[in-house]
Amino acid sequence: MDYRNTSGVVSGGSDGCVNFNDADNKGLAECLSTTGVQSVYNDHCDHLSLADFIVLASEAVTIRTASKYDTF
Repeated sequence: MDYRNTSGVVSGGSDGCVNFNDADNKGLAECLSTTGVQSVYNDHCDHLSLADFIVLASEAVTIRTASKYDTF
């Protein structure tokens, strides 16, 4: 989730793929559906992958809920 390009060395970041059958993603499909995230993504699916959308949404929530949000 943490994409970096430092002096031409790229690391981290989403690979643009979500494997709902991977054990690390257990419950993700249901979570997307029950929270309404999937319907929000549907409005943007022509512009980015689901994996990238999840990363973007996660980063936004993390920043917004940070204790020092007003300093960003």
